[in-house]
Formats: sequence, C-alpha cells, structure tokens
Amino acid sequence: MRTRVYVDGFNLYYGALKGTPFRWLDPVKLTALLLPRECTIDRLCYFTARVSGKLDPQAPARQQLYLKALVTLPEVEIHYGRFLAKTAWRPLANLPVAGRRIDAPRPVTLPEGDHRVLGDRLQTLPVGVYPDRRGGREGSGRGIKIPIPDAVIAEFHTMEEKGSDVNLAAHLLNDAWKDLSMQQWSCRMTRTWWCRSVWSPGS
Repeated sequence: MRTRVYVDGFNLYYGALKGTPFRWLDPVKLTALLLPRECTIDRLCYFTARVSGKLDPQAPARQQLYLKALVTLPEVEIHYGRFLAKTAWRPLANLPVAGRRIDAPRPVTLPEGDHRVLGDRLQTLPVGVYPDRRGGREGSGRGIKIPIPDAVIAEFHTMEEKGSDVNLAAHLLNDAWKDLSMQQWSCRMTRTWWCRSVWSPGS
C-alpha cells in the first residue's frame, strides 16, 4: 500500500530525541519499522521551522546540518513554519523578599534594592517588598492579571514555533482529497513511539 507519513519535527526533537544519542535519527527508517509490512512510504512530509540563534548562536548551524542530511533522503519533503523569538511576562514562583533571612551556608538578610551579582556578565538581583495582589489587580500596566497572591511579574526570553501543526493538518487533508488511493499515517514522536492511520482507502 502506497503510504504518506507526516512528522512534526519539533515534536520529534523535544518529545523524544533531545538529550539522547539518537538526534541523527533517520525518520524514514523509523516509520518503516513502525508501519505495517504492506506499507511502502511514498513520501515523508517533515514539518519544522528555522530556529533562532538569539539564545544559542550555534543552534541554527546544528539544525541546518541535520536538515541537509534529511533532504538527501528521496522520500523526505521539508515544509517550514516560523520560529518566533520573543519576550513574555510571567509570574515568578520564587524571589528573595526584603527583610527575610536566606538560609545559605552563611545566612544573610537582604535589604530592599537591586543587588549586583558578581561574574563575567553584569547582572542584578532585585529584592523588594511585594504587596498582596489578591484583589485581581493588573500587573506592570500590561493588562496581565496576577494569577496567584504575592506574585511578582518578570519578563522572560521565550522561543515559540508557529505553523508546523497547522501546515501538517492542511497538507494531510489536501493530500487526502487529491489522492484517495493513498494511505496516510501521522506519527507522534514521544518517548513511546507510535503511528496512527488517519486515512486509508475505503475509510
């Protein structure tokens, strides 16, 4: 049976490969092992986005090396979404509070203010007296409600991939109505691998 496979690349990497020795995985070989024997992979559609080097300058080069290897496989077709590097405001779960003792090897009590952190980079540790915000007060003038009492809002760097899941679903549906003789499998790559048939002739 002629079969087409759809893989979310970020789901594959973060759900199963990161931190393992299998980051050079051949997805065609893997899905061939997972699918029924009568399936012949016609195409493997791999959905990803080009990562940002804002936090890790070497990340784009590492990703590009893997993508170059993928395109040498005749069955693989790569589809790109967008990778968004941005900042977001989130409540902190733990932050030193002025006047409270910190139980360190040499206990200290920090006064209110910004305290310089020693090291190669110029950093400061904000220590303050934080009011109770149980009344549903807005935080930082940005229209963000404080979800927990005494929460402190801070701005964080965050990375977000956009478009892969939507692109995958759109291509899957479009391929299905154009070629009704083809079987389709969507592979969810987590620590426990599995594939699921999403369309087959007669279904």
